[in-house]
Amino acid sequence: DDLEVAELALAPEPPGRAHCQPAFDAKSGKIVLFGGSGLDRCYADTWLYDPKTRSWEQRWPKLSPSPRAGHALAALPKSGKVALAGGYGIDGWFHHLPHQVWTYDVAADEWKLLVSLPIGQNNGPSAGAPQGQPFGNYAGGGSAWAGAATPDDVLVMIDTFTPSRNTWACKV
Repeated sequence: DDLEVAELALAPEPPGRAHCQPAFDAKSGKIVLFGGSGLDRCYADTWLYDPKTRSWEQRWPKLSPSPRAGHALAALPKSGKVALAGGYGIDGWFHHLPHQVWTYDVAADEWKLLVSLPIGQNNGPSAGAPQGQPFGNYAGGGSAWAGAATPDDVLVMIDTFTPSRNTWACKV
């Protein structure tokens, strides 16, 4: 009816953003969105989109990743969670973030930090550091990652920002 249409039209939705990959959570049937670039800032908000009702819901977990864009977000079929890895921050200009992997449990509304590795100046394969450094960053800022997961929860990512197109994988 008209009231339902008006209610949906007034429902909250995330502000426009770039460099944020959504992931489909099969358990809940919803699309998860985290962070992204607002061009002058990065977001650290968690949103769910329900394709059945065509509505957004903002989540407020107690802990979440820092503001970022250019990160990979991928559903983990085996664990039923969503993984987030990589990304960059914006503070007047791109800046590096610690190399992190997080998981998000939609049902529990809970982000969990799995690993956080400190970064050094210009580290990562695309800046000449030894291979094996995850989430390489180019010398001028952060990388932009795209990712997906295998049925056995191996997160596979490709750096879409640097010409070398570095790839990285880990079992989550």
